Amino acid sequence: MSAALALAGSIAIFLVLGPEFIGLMGLWLIGVGAGCVPRGSYERPLLAFGVFIAGMIAVRTYQNVFDADATLRFLKNYWVAASFCWLLVSMRHAASKPLERVSGFNRRMADFSFSLYLIHFPTALFLLSAAHATGWFPKIAEGYGPTDGAGVSLYLGVMAVVYLLAWAFSRQTEARTWLARRWLRRRLQPTAGRRA
Repeated sequence: MSAALALAGSIAIFLVLGPEFIGLMGLWLIGVGAGCVPRGSYERPLLAFGVFIAGMIAVRTYQNVFDADATLRFLKNYWVAASFCWLLVSMRHAASKPLERVSGFNRRMADFSFSLYLIHFPTALFLLSAAHATGWFPKIAEGYGPTDGAGVSLYLGVMAVVYLLAWAFSRQTEARTWLARRWLRRRLQPTAGRRA
């Protein structure tokens, strides 16, 4: 019964969100796979890093070619996702003094990574729109890239504000998930004395 409900729900989601959703879901699942793949001989940090960097250079160099065709754009996105997944998987058990030195920093950044993922785009869009609307940086509306001091400063400032707001947001959300877990555990875990 539960499998039939899950299947019906999945079909309904695909019908509502459209066929492109399936491809985007695949990209997300590659990211999920990075946390689920067991340890194995495929963990080659230097090779994975080289493949990822070579792929990124190719994607950037031939961006117009990839973006001109929907199939090539689809394959490009999967190449980048899969190669980065391989790099992440390969780095999990790599012994590296520089990585060990920054592990505390990485852990603190990971503590609010979901909040950053959730609010970075709307926050950055709002800040850049405000820079345009106030006349402080009107060229931003033309797709202006950070190629001079003012542009670089603007983007660095926006990044700093986004990180700060994501951290503050996480203190009210991610940092309090233990409350929701405790509430759910009390209601969902069967007690030893309870019998159906």
